[in-house]
Amino acid sequence: MKLYIVYGSESLLLNKFYEENKENFFIRIYNNKIPEKKKNFFDIQINNFESDFNDLHKSIKKNITKIIFLGVGFLADSNLFFSLEKKEMNKLINANISNYLFITKIILPVMVKISSGKFIYLSSFRSQISTRGTAIYSASKAFGESFFKTIGQEYARFGITSHIIRMGYFEGRLLHNLTEERRLKIFKKISMGRLGDANDLLSAIKTAENLDYNNSGIIEMNGGLDFE
Repeated sequence: MKLYIVYGSESLLLNKFYEENKENFFIRIYNNKIPEKKKNFFDIQINNFESDFNDLHKSIKKNITKIIFLGVGFLADSNLFFSLEKKEMNKLINANISNYLFITKIILPVMVKISSGKFIYLSSFRSQISTRGTAIYSASKAFGESFFKTIGQEYARFGITSHIIRMGYFEGRLLHNLTEERRLKIFKKISMGRLGDANDLLSAIKTAENLDYNNSGIIEMNGGLDFE
């Protein structure tokens, strides 16, 4: 069986992914919002991850043939950088950067031990194209891409690879606070004329999982977004 470790499990876009893989084990890492209980799903609060993961892995490791980490967690902020308080900046950095380092540090030795692992990091076009109010968010996505590319290069000899899914505008992602005028402008920039949905994300994750001779690559999922 596979063990999926998901950071940022509350995203509704993942429901279809969970449903298709319900015969496998899941560890969902959360900050404050406890995910809905499911069979074969183990939910761990980020502050308890190291001890709880080690205990859980001991009890299920005989059934595990592959570990796949899915990095979905992030916080975004629409305020200009100058207006952010130190507490707000630290919260963004912890959620978008520090937690990824912490989780990776813990699960990498386990992947190495079984000579099998895959990191799938959900990034954003904001890693390349920044706008007002996205200073830390954009920087953190660029960091995540570079970090997981490097992890893939460093540990490929142990059967561990990394893949980045660089997302455009998806349903439920960062759009709920926008004005109708701003939303219409965004739709005009997407050549496919629609937002990405759960099926699109599921397809991208499946593709990343099935790429055996690919490492540190980027899968663009933006519907033909016009950046001009």
